[in-house]
Amino acid sequence: MRLTGMIGLSVLMALLTVNSTSANAFYDPGPYLILGGLTGFQQFDAPDEADIGTTLGFELRGGYRFLPYFSAEGEIDFFTGFKLRTGDPDVGDFQIDGFNFTANAKAYYPLGRFHPYALVGLGGMYAQLRTDQPTGTVCRPGYWGWWCSSVYGQVDEEFGFVTKFGGGLDVYMSDSWAVTLDAVYVKPFGNIDRLEYISFNWGVKFEFD
Repeated sequence: MRLTGMIGLSVLMALLTVNSTSANAFYDPGPYLILGGLTGFQQFDAPDEADIGTTLGFELRGGYRFLPYFSAEGEIDFFTGFKLRTGDPDVGDFQIDGFNFTANAKAYYPLGRFHPYALVGLGGMYAQLRTDQPTGTVCRPGYWGWWCSSVYGQVDEEFGFVTKFGGGLDVYMSDSWAVTLDAVYVKPFGNIDRLEYISFNWGVKFEFD
């Protein structure tokens, strides 16, 4: 029994030593910046005989890594539009687009170059329902002359609170650069409580010395 206990204690000490080394590898306390893209998969019910597709977008995050196991960040995500196909040529198609911004907390479990994490966030979300096809064109004078852009018909717009939770992984290429991937469930409240979606995010992370 004494021998078994000594072996067990030795294995435990070895695991703690490896984990301590892993936690300090590729970790420096300080600020960081993440630039990336996202794909949103809608989880809300479509009206009868309608179909809602996925959306693309981009994200910007800035945060601070306080400890090997914890960081806090601010995030803003823009989604270019969930296309709502009504199936009625007389009605036409529509698009839901907007953005959300959250304050996130991350809990890490560092493993050398690989830093898996859990994420929770709280903030706000803006969404608008607009026509899928332009209703006109507007032109304005610019530095290089006149420039024109399409105008869409806005059907409705709303703002509400939002939460998000999920998990991800930072893979460090060097002490300062990492590839980051995560998947989160976005749950809004209030007048936009039906606009739930899953966001798969990917980007590049830079840590400032």
